[in-house]
Amino acid sequence: MTKLYDITVERVKTPLAVKRFGVRFGWKLDSDAKNVFQTGYTVRVSLDGAAVWEKSEQSGETTDITADAALLPGRLYTVRIESQTTDGVACGESCFATEPEIKGSFIRPGKHIEGACVYFRRDFTCGKPVKRATAYIAGLGYGVLYLNGKRVDGIYFDAPFTNYEKEVLYRAYDITGLLSDKNCVGVHCGEGFYAQSRVWGNKSFKYGNICCFAQINIEYEDGGEDVIFTEPGTWQTMYSPTILGNAHGGEIHDARRETPWCEYGYEDEDLRPAVADTVPKGPLHGAVMPPCRVIRRVKTKAIKQIHGEDSGLWVFDMGENFAGTVTLRPPHSAEGSTYVLRFAETVDENGQLDYRSTGVYHVWCQQQHIYISSGKPGEEWTPEFNWHGFRYVEVTGFFGRDPQPEMIEGLAISTDFDTTGVVKTSNKDLDALQTVMLRTIRSNYHGFPEDCPAREKCGWLGDAEVVCDTAIYNYDMAASYEKYLRDIRTSRDVYGDWTMIAPGKRTCGFGTPLWGCAQVIIPYKLYKLCGDRAVLEENYRYMCDWIEHEKKRSDDLIISEGLGDWCPPIGNDGKRRIPVPHSSTFMFYETAVIMAEVSRLLGHDGSVYDGLAERIRDSLNRHFYDKEKHSYGYQASNGAAWLLGVVPDGDRDALVKATHDMIVEDKYVMTTGIYGNKYLIPMLFETGLGEDAMKIMFGRTFFDFKTMLDDGATSLWECLEMRSVGMKGFVASYDHPMHSGFAYFYYAQLAGIKPVKPGFSEFTVAPCLPGAPDKVYAELETVNGRIVSDRDGDTLKVRVPANTRCRIVFGGTDMTVGSGEYTVKA
Repeated sequence: MTKLYDITVERVKTPLAVKRFGVRFGWKLDSDAKNVFQTGYTVRVSLDGAAVWEKSEQSGETTDITADAALLPGRLYTVRIESQTTDGVACGESCFATEPEIKGSFIRPGKHIEGACVYFRRDFTCGKPVKRATAYIAGLGYGVLYLNGKRVDGIYFDAPFTNYEKEVLYRAYDITGLLSDKNCVGVHCGEGFYAQSRVWGNKSFKYGNICCFAQINIEYEDGGEDVIFTEPGTWQTMYSPTILGNAHGGEIHDARRETPWCEYGYEDEDLRPAVADTVPKGPLHGAVMPPCRVIRRVKTKAIKQIHGEDSGLWVFDMGENFAGTVTLRPPHSAEGSTYVLRFAETVDENGQLDYRSTGVYHVWCQQQHIYISSGKPGEEWTPEFNWHGFRYVEVTGFFGRDPQPEMIEGLAISTDFDTTGVVKTSNKDLDALQTVMLRTIRSNYHGFPEDCPAREKCGWLGDAEVVCDTAIYNYDMAASYEKYLRDIRTSRDVYGDWTMIAPGKRTCGFGTPLWGCAQVIIPYKLYKLCGDRAVLEENYRYMCDWIEHEKKRSDDLIISEGLGDWCPPIGNDGKRRIPVPHSSTFMFYETAVIMAEVSRLLGHDGSVYDGLAERIRDSLNRHFYDKEKHSYGYQASNGAAWLLGVVPDGDRDALVKATHDMIVEDKYVMTTGIYGNKYLIPMLFETGLGEDAMKIMFGRTFFDFKTMLDDGATSLWECLEMRSVGMKGFVASYDHPMHSGFAYFYYAQLAGIKPVKPGFSEFTVAPCLPGAPDKVYAELETVNGRIVSDRDGDTLKVRVPANTRCRIVFGGTDMTVGSGEYTVKA
């Protein structure tokens, strides 16, 4: 029987604020029968039971079916999908809502107090049965929605960080079941990145002061409607008990000042009418990407007192390094008792916090919170506007004996994208590294991809680009990356060139080759791995511009600028590190090849880019290839050249041998960093040199992933050699996802799952065996359904989802099959 599931609208499930024109629909098919294919479909969009748009087509397509109709603003639509298949008709239904007509404007307090958090509130009545109610909220920098005294939903760090002068996002909330006759809506706002006041010595990275947009659209059962929206005079504002709410510096919360501020009829002499916020901003759009939520709760694993019995200073060990915040549950305390919470990734030999990898030395801002007790029993407090990167929490102010572990509970917070991939092997090092890498990727996405959560919290383009394959294999990244690509484009629009960082005002200069290339690489990977053609159309002009940008800074099509292969264990000055002209020009070639394919796909002339790519290839080989040694002289160069198809015709096998000889000569030392490993490790497995790859990663011949794991890593380090070296002074981050860029090889090479057509509508399962573990299980939920590759020794089991084709290559087997479950022997 064939079932239809996972209906998406704009790449997410049941969104509440999508664009009104060109809405995209998708679905998946699942079947227990073999060789099931879709032969046609009907997509019907209805409003209040009446069809408003319909499309029927004889086609196997199930992704990004686009409605060429203008939908009404702020309405809840139903979408019904009928899929005609070779196994009968499969049906499914879902709903979505469109963006409303914007009536509200941004408001702010009449008096500004730097750093202090702000309450915005308004009373209103309904008076008759409510059919549907939706709140649209954009608190800048971050806003938390309250209704009738209670926090609505578990969303953190919203609205997502953008280039606010070009775009502001709001979040839509379904509040239908939360309204009564008399209501109060409130928004608690902190600085976020919009009103940033503390970081990097208070440089001019802020856009304006705390402000708020809110709108509530109410539909009544009798057909009537109301709209409650922010405007000067009708809303009230006051400063909250959180007297500091900074994205980097943390929060200071005085619980003595807590009041029922968001209850109907509340009066307070500190309430003042809100005034208009006049700082120019970009247009308001609904946030489609998932919000940040608590994805995991982390219990205290150990507690140690520091500086003797009467010090009142304790260190709570959470057992792992992660990003988020904590819930503080102090014992019954006297009114005014103060608890100071500080955060770090490591401790020194005495068990005290070591701040060197956090904000103190990097952004001139301490990771800390201060809580002042109300004196009431049963206190509990969770900060709302800040995440830290930490394993250890120092608590000052508890002068009792033996604090309970429940006093501090960790909250791991991340953008709440769905998990799509699972890999398990019989090699404990590979599995341990996968766990560490995935924890690190989750710790570094809070509305945008970050470099690290403990200090910069910046969206470095190079970090995002190098990690994107691994992230997409493991998580549903489509909507999140589409938003980040808008950040990249709007940064370019603001500054006239691609910046190293997006979004925000801390740009760190203009994009170098391995950073700015994110403009081309990320859209292309979304297309190949997720079948997202629309993202290519949205970014095409900018992708073309990037190629022209690179041509202008090349000489004989060789680019000598750039940061190069970042953070190899041998150091950025190591003699075996791939030279910058190699890495920059290999990336130039890769992006030119991509643009040839993308141009043809979108109906443009790809021959210009074909010719450019061929000329870059020729120049690479003239400048860097040693014909006698069959090598480019560096492990990373050979890996990139082989994987990208740069190697001269007829020399590929000779280059593989030369690479092996070079690795042996280098004594299996990891000479590659975040760029080199992304090409070298997959290339080694593809060419039968998997054992070499395993020795480089885990051989302990020098600093590598094994030395990092053996040194106690629970997250991925910026510099693999840090703890072993015993660094003095400056210490790099202990929570940096950039080194995970190569880890898509768990799926593509170890499990052998690779797309032939976009979105895995056609794919291969061809595990690479030499050097691989005896057992490799991989499960991948693609936009076309769930793929399984399960190898145990010489037996391979494969699951092929409905409406797809798979070529299975294993041992002597080479066959192409449709949906079903298959077992083959080597």
